[in-house]
Amino acid sequence: MIFLIFAGAPFLWGQAPPDSPVGASGPRTGPIYYLAVTPDSPDIARDFTRAGYDVDAVYEDTFRLYATEAEKELLQNAGFSPVVLERHPGFGCVKPPTGRRGLGAYHSYDSLTSDVKSLAELHPGICRLHSLGKSVQGRDIWVLRITDNPDVEEDEPAVKYLATLHGNEPVGMEMCLYLAHHLLSQYLADDDVTTLVDHTDIWIVPLVNPDGLQQNIRFNANGYDLNRVFPEFTLGEPDSMTGREPEVIAIMAWQAGRMFTLSADFHGGALVASYPYNTDGKGSVDSPTPDDTLYRAISTEYAMRNPPMSASSTFPGGIVNGADWYFINGSMGDWNYRFRFCNEVTFEISNIKKPFESTLPGLWEDNRESMLAYLNTVHRGVRGSVTDAATGLPVRARILVEGNTQPVYSHPAGGDFYRMLLPGTYALNFDAPGYHQLRISDVLVKPDTPTRLDVALSPLPALAWFFY
Repeated sequence: MIFLIFAGAPFLWGQAPPDSPVGASGPRTGPIYYLAVTPDSPDIARDFTRAGYDVDAVYEDTFRLYATEAEKELLQNAGFSPVVLERHPGFGCVKPPTGRRGLGAYHSYDSLTSDVKSLAELHPGICRLHSLGKSVQGRDIWVLRITDNPDVEEDEPAVKYLATLHGNEPVGMEMCLYLAHHLLSQYLADDDVTTLVDHTDIWIVPLVNPDGLQQNIRFNANGYDLNRVFPEFTLGEPDSMTGREPEVIAIMAWQAGRMFTLSADFHGGALVASYPYNTDGKGSVDSPTPDDTLYRAISTEYAMRNPPMSASSTFPGGIVNGADWYFINGSMGDWNYRFRFCNEVTFEISNIKKPFESTLPGLWEDNRESMLAYLNTVHRGVRGSVTDAATGLPVRARILVEGNTQPVYSHPAGGDFYRMLLPGTYALNFDAPGYHQLRISDVLVKPDTPTRLDVALSPLPALAWFFY
C-alpha cells in the first residue's frame, strides 16, 4: 500500500481526503514545478486530484501537474519519480514581458490594454470596453462588448469568450484578440460577420488572469489556480463570493447581472474541445450533463473546422468529456452550467502553452472558422419571451424541456429566454410563482434557425397564489 502525506495528514492511496472548501489544496507560493508523473495506472491521477494536487493533463500512461517544492518532495517520498518539465519562480522573480501592441506578437498587460482601448475607440458604433473588476495586484480585467447596439439590452442571445485563466497560457488571449479584430474590421464588409454582430450580444474577455500573465505563471498573485476555485455543487451557496479570489468574484458578479446562453474558455497545453461535466462530485470517469448530446454537437462544430484538433489521435473527433479525460473540482465550466444555466466548452487550442510568436498567424487560421461557427451555435433551439397574460409585463419563468432536467430562465426585466436545442420535436413546460403552469407540445426545432415561442402565463387567483 502507498501512503501519501498531504496537508499534514496521510491518506490511503485510492481514498479521497476530506474536501477542501475552495476545491483545491490552497495557495501555491514560491517556486512552482511543472512535473510529469508516470504511475502504474493513469487513473491514479484522480487520486492526486482528490489529494489537492493541481493536475493539468493526462496523456496515456503519464499525467502532468503543478507542485510546490514540498509537494514534489512528498511525491518522491511516496515512491514516485516526477520529472521536472519546467520550473517557475515565485511572483516578483520574473521580469514582466514588454509586449508589443497589435497582432502577430504576444501582448503584455499594458499592450493589451492599449489594444482593447484602441478597438473601442475605432469602432464606437458596435463596441464598448468595460472593466469587470481588479486582479489581486490591481489590474483591470477587460471585456469588449461587440454588438450592433452596445448600449441597449436587446432581445438577442448573449455569448462570452474568456481566455488565459492560467497566466502561462497566453495563446487563448491572442486568439480572442484576433477574433475581436476580425469581427470589428469585417462588420459591414462580410455579410456573415455583419449578421452575427447584428443578432448576437458578444462579450470577449481576453485576459482573466493579468497578474499571472505578467509573471508567466499559472496561478494568480495569491497562488490560486483560477480554474479550480469556482463554487462546487457539493458545497452549497453557489453564488456566494465570500472568501473567493478577486478575479473569480469579478466573473461571478458580472454573470450575476447578465444572462449568458453560451460560453467558451480558451486554454493551451493540449488540443481538444473539453465539455462538462469536469466532475460529478464523485470522481467518476465519464460524467455527462443532461445536455450531453448538445455538448458533443457544439464541441464538434468547433473541432471539425480545426484540422489539427479534428485529426487528434488521442481524442476521437477532437472532443472529450472533461471528467473522462481527468476530473477537476471548482472549474468555471461546471459552475456556468450548474448555477448560471449557461453552456460552456473549454477549448485547448495548442499542445504548447506558449507557442512561438511566428506560429500565431497559423493558429489563427486553424481557429478562425471554429470560433465563428461556435458563436453561431447559440442561434439553435428555441427563443422567445414570457409575459403576464393580464398585464403584458415580463415574467421570470423557468423553462424545462421534457426529458431533460436542466432548466433555463427568462430574463426578469425583458422576459426573453434562449434554450439551445438540437433539431427535433420537443415539449416545453413553463412555470413561475403565482402563475398557472403551461405545457406546449410539438415544438419543432429546425437546424438553421431558432424557433420563436412567445408565451403568456395566466396569473393564479389571489387565494391560490397564497398557497403556491
